[in-house]
Amino acid sequence: MKKLIWLMVVLVAFAMPLAFADEAATSTSGGLSKVSEAADSSDYLVKFPGMLVRGIVHVVASPFELLKSIFDETKDGQPIIGTLKGIGVGTMNMTSRALVGAWDIATCWLPQYNGEKPPVANVLTI
Repeated sequence: MKKLIWLMVVLVAFAMPLAFADEAATSTSGGLSKVSEAADSSDYLVKFPGMLVRGIVHVVASPFELLKSIFDETKDGQPIIGTLKGIGVGTMNMTSRALVGAWDIATCWLPQYNGEKPPVANVLTI
């Protein structure tokens, strides 16, 4: 099992520069949008590390959906009602982002599949 994990780490480390090599000169946007562009690529050597990184970012960023939703709903509404609404909305957004990220990680190796977008509004854009 350890050898398989190390093999995946080495493959991703070697494939990662390929995901961003041709976009670096033409793209003026930040690095996170390059990850989404790479994940949506039709070239497998660009798509595989792009989807893997996008999935990891979604899983890691999912708890921030909860915090952001609580903050936004509390700011926009009444303090207690807004906080409770933010907890509910944030929990749904956090769960959906984490599941989409886990799905990207699980399916990044499939050649003709570019993953799913989170159903939540782009609160945390990548």
